[in-house]
Amino acid sequence: MIVAELNGAHSAVQLYKRRWFFLLVICLLYMAFSFSALAVSQINNVFVDYFQVPYAVVDWGTIGNFPGLLLSLAVVAWLTHNKHMKFRALSIAEAVFLVASFACRMIAFVSPSLFVLVIIGQLLSGACDALSFPLCLSLALAWFPENEIGTAIGLFMFSGSIGLVLGTLLPSHLVVQPTVNTTMNNETWRTADRDACLFMWGIPLLISMAGLAVLVGLATDNPPSPPTLVQRKSQSEDESNLTFGDFMVSCKNLLKNKNYMIAASSGAVLYHVNVCEFTMMTQLMTKILRNTESHLNPDVVSSYAASLLASGGLIGAIVSGRVLDKFKRYKLQLSASAVLAVICCSCITIAYHFDSYQAIYALHPIFGFSTRSFVVVLLEILTQITYPIDAAFVGTVFNGMSALATVIITEVARITFNSVGGFWMLIFQTGCAGFGMFLGLAIQSESRRLDAERQLHDDRKQEDTNELTCLLKDE
Repeated sequence: MIVAELNGAHSAVQLYKRRWFFLLVICLLYMAFSFSALAVSQINNVFVDYFQVPYAVVDWGTIGNFPGLLLSLAVVAWLTHNKHMKFRALSIAEAVFLVASFACRMIAFVSPSLFVLVIIGQLLSGACDALSFPLCLSLALAWFPENEIGTAIGLFMFSGSIGLVLGTLLPSHLVVQPTVNTTMNNETWRTADRDACLFMWGIPLLISMAGLAVLVGLATDNPPSPPTLVQRKSQSEDESNLTFGDFMVSCKNLLKNKNYMIAASSGAVLYHVNVCEFTMMTQLMTKILRNTESHLNPDVVSSYAASLLASGGLIGAIVSGRVLDKFKRYKLQLSASAVLAVICCSCITIAYHFDSYQAIYALHPIFGFSTRSFVVVLLEILTQITYPIDAAFVGTVFNGMSALATVIITEVARITFNSVGGFWMLIFQTGCAGFGMFLGLAIQSESRRLDAERQLHDDRKQEDTNELTCLLKDE
């Protein structure tokens, strides 16, 4: 096995001990971002009541991070391609956008007339999202050896799943809901809502500020001793004089790479395919509870269903990263995750048809496990099949494709739900998962980065042998 050879070859390489600390810091930032991405949608009635805006405006505000994401991607792609943004710049920029995003949301509650600051906060959150995958890959590919890259990516995605779990549970339980009790006047409710929201966003704001301070003081672009020969070679290359023409050529080469386009398209569809169900969760559960004459609160039932979905992703991210590091069976692991996701989609559709929210509860952890496992494996595949293109640049392009696919899939799902109902919307979700699985099965297994590492190792060994031979002859 290539991995075994490389592990033995680099056992003497001194790894930078702070890499795990930096990974922890960016994981906390990504957790805060994931939490903020859901917090608005989970308490939209609070925003309607406090800011006196229609539900439609709040609904558009909840997806306001996507315009910020799409607008930022081109800039991030250019900067990462030209190596102007490496780990230090990427991490500091993400922390700055995150701090600004939470600060805007908190300032908005100073007055009901400042709802525009909520929208600005969402846009800034999107800019933070544009840096997430490039930051993850920049750290994992430059600071970690081959037998730990999957684990690093898995831990990063794991932190995102924690944020999603908190984003589905805390807002609906922590923030006061005006529809629960009518014995108090509106002004009292609004004051309680405001204080709860300030507390809810104040804690991640402090986490983001602490992370920013740590990164400004300690973060560096490169570890003193890169773990692998490929990483050392990459860091020694000077790409500071690249032109816009070079950037366009790299984009063209990436988009002409058939294997990359298949892999990225597969991931773009499957990564957020559960957004279809996620965004309509309350309406879906309301229909089930009404048909079964249950007196349970649909908001509470839907929040638990969503949290179970995210909880499965917690386990999937860690397990898939460790298994990937141990066996490096990219195609097999990716295919298994995709097939499992399609099976779960199909079973959830059947469970909804028979009005069984209990079955949906049971299936959601498996569904979250499969989709999160899929993206962890896919991110390393993308860096393998595109080597020697910069991994942060590759991650940026994939992030853009994923965002576009998410917007399109979500809006089509919303239209389908409003037109023909939840059952057909779930069939649409299953069809998207099936399409992503089909593309995933078509990916050709390549290990270009691992092959390059082995070749460099063999060349280095041959050079050492030749040098030793020359010394013996001289003696």
